[in-house]
Amino acid sequence: MLIFKQIFYNNILMNRIIYLYFFIVLFQIILGSTIYKNEWHFKYILMYLGTFILSISFFVDNNIINKYILPIILFLNIVILIPITMVNKPKMINMLSILAVLILLITFNYKELELKRGILINLNKKWILYYILGLSIYFMLSNDNIGPFPMRIYNIVLLVYPLIFPINEYFIHRGFSLTISCLFPSIYQKYSKYFKII
Repeated sequence: MLIFKQIFYNNILMNRIIYLYFFIVLFQIILGSTIYKNEWHFKYILMYLGTFILSISFFVDNNIINKYILPIILFLNIVILIPITMVNKPKMINMLSILAVLILLITFNYKELELKRGILINLNKKWILYYILGLSIYFMLSNDNIGPFPMRIYNIVLLVYPLIFPINEYFIHRGFSLTISCLFPSIYQKYSKYFKII
């Protein structure tokens, strides 16, 4: 039985997970929008919006959400990486990261990303692997907007981590782990002077 289904049918545990997610999003907003560079603001809005709607889809089986809204938000999450890179005056090697993103967009098929209760029902394993590889290339070759080398590895780990679960649960674990993980850099950047004292 799928790991997520085991959690989903335990309503008490599922409710706690959802409440924890909303707490994390609220805490993230409270930390302030000054934490991230301007070009990342829309990316974070899309990320939180996508995970929020994904959370709703656990309880509301809506065809518009399952077939269109969630795949479109995923598509926009990929598209927005291009302007994020372009506003930072990319060098020639950085353009390879944009090429990786373009290949993902060209091969994107919203019908293969239809979800039901967060589970991919028309699973294309090959595209999920393209997604992981393409974004890994983006993180490694993109310009300084991604951050130093450890942050690039950190982003790649977050891409690969959901593979320890069944692959048709990939975007459940990707969405929630990405949202939760964004909290830690935020705390560090906002309170870095206290970490230096420690």
